[in-house]
Amino acid sequence: MNSDEVPTPEGYPDWDHWIIVRNWDRFQHYKNRNPRWIKVYAQLLHDPAFIRLSPAAKGLLLVVWLAYSQTNGVLSIRDLHDMRVAAIRYPQLMSLNYAGFIDFSASKPLATKKETERETEKESPSPLTDQDAQRLLMTDAEAEHLLRQRAFEFADDWNGGPSSVFDEHLDMLERELHAQLRNSERYVLWDHARKHDHGG
Repeated sequence: MNSDEVPTPEGYPDWDHWIIVRNWDRFQHYKNRNPRWIKVYAQLLHDPAFIRLSPAAKGLLLVVWLAYSQTNGVLSIRDLHDMRVAAIRYPQLMSLNYAGFIDFSASKPLATKKETERETEKESPSPLTDQDAQRLLMTDAEAEHLLRQRAFEFADDWNGGPSSVFDEHLDMLERELHAQLRNSERYVLWDHARKHDHGG
């Protein structure tokens, strides 16, 4: 673990633990590396374990399956985080484990298929910062709360400019925290910013 990373809470896998997708062969279609698509069965709609997952966890499960297919079954929690495709938070990740969809391994697994010469030198993974680690541990509600707090701080300090620039900054905050503001909240923030415009 890097010195700038927040320690993993007790009972959670470390950043460098590997994700193992259970019954992965069921999702295979192409036999080559980096398949163009994977199989997702409609019977999931009737699977109690899947039904009980939160909407965010269901979305994360799909991302895990897709990422697993593109990494030839060699996927760590850090790798998944660095892809920045979806909000990766421990409570959701653990719910996939409890539901029986994934396991964690401290040892690097063998690739799901025979490696080819494309096993190239990988770029060193970027270290997780304190902010990255804290976001990973957040629940959706905590991320939304932090987003609103940061957005109002930004509106308080607004120095004037077009609404499009204001919206771009809000978009950046949403991407950073993997959360979303309602349109009504954006209107309130813009109105608040104009009333506290420090540029005029």
